[in-house]
Amino acid sequence: MDSRRPHKATVALSAIDNAYLINHTAELIAALSRRTTGSVGMKGMEQTRNGLVRDYQDTHGRPPWPLRCHCFPARYPA
Repeated sequence: MDSRRPHKATVALSAIDNAYLINHTAELIAALSRRTTGSVGMKGMEQTRNGLVRDYQDTHGRPPWPLRCHCFPARYPA
């Protein structure tokens, strides 16, 4: 059996695989770069947390943490 044909097929398949990996990696990088980070992301997280706290308080009539919270002592003093 001549080994040139299987070699050509293997090289072609490898090139297709490499092209797919490069495109997929580029798409992942683009998707990650569109995400918000830093202060904008933190601001959104705090807004979401505050909304959840309000919803909990409306439902249960009290905040979701004890009166003396050890998690956030500076923000929520007793």
